[in-house]
Amino acid sequence: YPSYKHLSPYYKPSKHLDKVIEDDFSSLDELIESIDIELPEYITTQNGSRNLQKYLDKITPSEITTLIHILYNTFPTIMTDLYGNYFSQKLIQTCSQDQRINIIKSIKDSFLSISIDVYGTHSIQTLIEIKNTSIEEQILLSYITNTVFLELSYDINGTHVMQKMISTIKETNIEKIRGNVCYLLSFL
Repeated sequence: YPSYKHLSPYYKPSKHLDKVIEDDFSSLDELIESIDIELPEYITTQNGSRNLQKYLDKITPSEITTLIHILYNTFPTIMTDLYGNYFSQKLIQTCSQDQRINIIKSIKDSFLSISIDVYGTHSIQTLIEIKNTSIEEQILLSYITNTVFLELSYDINGTHVMQKMISTIKETNIEKIRGNVCYLLSFL
């Protein structure tokens, strides 16, 4: 469960942590105002993740952009969380290509750690599966250096990420993966 140590000792968790929100919110701002904790922390609760996933079904493109902006620095934490990874997968599926590119860029320094995480691997695989532009593919491929490829290859969750990348990669980019395989074989 998330820690509330940074909050006041008199802090009482929001009633929304214990139940699914029944209200029909008209905007993202209204939903955010209805919770008593920070949005990234809320997403890592079971009901918080569920509530936000439901809201993603009716969210506007501008609200998605706002949501990505709010969560930009916390995507690695959200993606590797038991409940947050479900939210991140749903968000990735809801995004436009430009919004997905922003998410991909936000995880650059954490790509490997998210990929080998038991929960994070699902979010990364969703990003790889949903990508539909050469720009998204190029950015993701740029994260898979020889060292990262080696780490992914030896990790049970990382191998799933590599399998997803290999099965969805465009033929023109297969040479990048072939070079990584040759590098890996040099260690055997």
